[in-house]
Amino acid sequence: MWPSVLLCISVASSMVAAEPPPTTPWSAFAPDRAALIYAAPAASGAAGMFGHVLILVHGKGGDIAVAWAANIGDDSIPALAWKGLFGGYTGGCETSPWDRVRRDYQRVERRTLWRYDLQLTDAEFHHLLDAIASEIGKRHAYRLLNDNCASGIAGLLDAARPAAQVRASLGRLATPLDVVRAAHAAKLIGVGVALDRDGQPAEAPTHDPIEDHRCGRIALSAGRDDHQSYVGLSVRPAWHAALDPAQTIPLGDALTVLSAEARWYEHDRVHLQQVDLLTVESLSQRQVGLAGVAWSAHLGSERTYTHDHGLTQHGVLAVGMGGSWLASPNALIYALALADARLVDDVAQPAAGLGVEAGLRYRMGPLTAETQIRSLAWGGSLHGGETRADVGLGLRLTSDLSIDISWGWMRAWGHEATQASFGLSAFF
Repeated sequence: MWPSVLLCISVASSMVAAEPPPTTPWSAFAPDRAALIYAAPAASGAAGMFGHVLILVHGKGGDIAVAWAANIGDDSIPALAWKGLFGGYTGGCETSPWDRVRRDYQRVERRTLWRYDLQLTDAEFHHLLDAIASEIGKRHAYRLLNDNCASGIAGLLDAARPAAQVRASLGRLATPLDVVRAAHAAKLIGVGVALDRDGQPAEAPTHDPIEDHRCGRIALSAGRDDHQSYVGLSVRPAWHAALDPAQTIPLGDALTVLSAEARWYEHDRVHLQQVDLLTVESLSQRQVGLAGVAWSAHLGSERTYTHDHGLTQHGVLAVGMGGSWLASPNALIYALALADARLVDDVAQPAAGLGVEAGLRYRMGPLTAETQIRSLAWGGSLHGGETRADVGLGLRLTSDLSIDISWGWMRAWGHEATQASFGLSAFF
């Protein structure tokens, strides 16, 4: 009996400890070929938006799924984030019957599975089997951003063909899709095929996951904000925002870390417009017609209006809770109740407000669009608050290049302002 695999479906998944590794040698299963499996992101919240990668070993005695994952036990989300970032977990190579893994992904998680046959020589294939067998039962330091389920599988591929250098190509941020891209670049795999509910090749979606954008993003923009022209530069090392051109990531999910934007206004004035330490949006639903819980969280700073102080820098902690409805495969409607706490930088004055946010997201081919309305009341007064409406468009030019267009109107503390911008984003 093969042990339960630690699927690493998402950083929020509950995982069970593995049984002791099996003693049955590979020869009992008569393995003859292998494939790389990519599980597309799940509509189960932002934590499931990165997908998963594993190795499928075919054999006459059965098909085995090989994954690399960590046991997080019953840890809370804050504990998981802290320990996951700083090496508080251990992970390793685990195995499970392929049919069970496939059913969990397709029927429970409702993910699309892609299979990429590994193009290995007989010697390389046996090197891969030896590497898997040698890792069963071992534990290694596990970190969410690099030494994770993606880099573990990359290490096994390198054991099969050291010259491929899949692990080295991942850099400091390793995602499952990066492994697939690196394996493709090293000619370890060919063209992928989507799998149907029986694990057989299905009619492939028009968009191969390899064509989705990379995690890092740098953008150059030009616009006008409250009658002032500006040129902007923004950088984001990870991972995905609402208008990014990704066909396989659920429409309602976003996760950005450590992004920042600086603007150069007329008369040579340079301002830090915003810094996002962490922004999470978990608005997706599993299937069309389904309504359910949605939430968001944001920690960072932004330059905006304040009563009697004009434009100043605000430290912001905002949380939203509400619901969303997947009206069609390409349209999502959501509404959230907001709680917003701020620290006004120039006067070191704390403030708190409550409000609502509602929006519509739509995706059609290379185009993603969002319309959003938001209103906050400070001290129970709408007059002393903030109301804004925004429209944004993201147009995919290539897998790593897109155009961004936005327009917005805001009324804050009695001051009205409009903004419009046009930008070009490159992903790396």
